[in-house]
Amino acid sequence: MTADNKLEKMKAKMNKVSEVKADLTPAKTLKKKAEASMRTKRISSYLTEEEKNSFLDLIGRKSESDGLREVILRVIKEGKKI
Repeated sequence: MTADNKLEKMKAKMNKVSEVKADLTPAKTLKKKAEASMRTKRISSYLTEEEKNSFLDLIGRKSESDGLREVILRVIKEGKKI
């Protein structure tokens, strides 16, 4: 197969694919947007080294952020004031 022949086959394939249009119906695009929820807020707290290490021991292999988020979500779900 020559380089020109290969190039022509690639061009034909691209032209064939370019004719297919993306399905951008509102239902599909809105559903995709609804699924994506970014965690952008940051919380700072001051802990002693011992408190931080104890927390990390409790959450295991999770990140500090994921562990703290889990605690916050549990408190929100219970609806109790601390």
